[in-house]
Amino acid sequence: DKYTDELIGKTEYLNQFIEAATTLHILRENAWEVADFDGDGRNELVFLQDDLLNKGYIKVYLVDKYYSTGYQLIDFTISDSNFSSINSSVISGKPLMILNVAGSSTPEILVFTNNGQNGTHLTILQYDESSEVLEQIFNYQNKFYTQYVFADSNHNGLFEININNRSSDSD
Repeated sequence: DKYTDELIGKTEYLNQFIEAATTLHILRENAWEVADFDGDGRNELVFLQDDLLNKGYIKVYLVDKYYSTGYQLIDFTISDSNFSSINSSVISGKPLMILNVAGSSTPEILVFTNNGQNGTHLTILQYDESSEVLEQIFNYQNKFYTQYVFADSNHNGLFEININNRSSDSD
């Protein structure tokens, strides 16, 4: 949004942005993480914002150092007319997870979105610094009370995603 873009333009340090954005309620508690997503040795910030009015989309923002002059804001929109919020029912109050599931040198961004009575969707994004975009590499939207288990089942050093669908009758 306009205020986020303006704040990015005035940011000199990532911690400065985090403090100001938290005060202005741009960053929601538990809806942001810091990690090195592009392998440059400096942390980037990723955070989520939902469409409070219509519940039609979730915005994923990544704040990256833009050369030495400042920061840039990169965004990705997860659209679904059935979203109720970014509140995750997978990890209580934690809709965002940073994990290396693709075997690259940098971690991926896992976004859990709550679809109300139908369960939780999982979208995985990877930051491509060369094209300055967040790319969707995985999306699971089955609506049957999904349970996600992340484990290195085959002992290759990478987390696999095991997806179990539970019937609402088994709760």
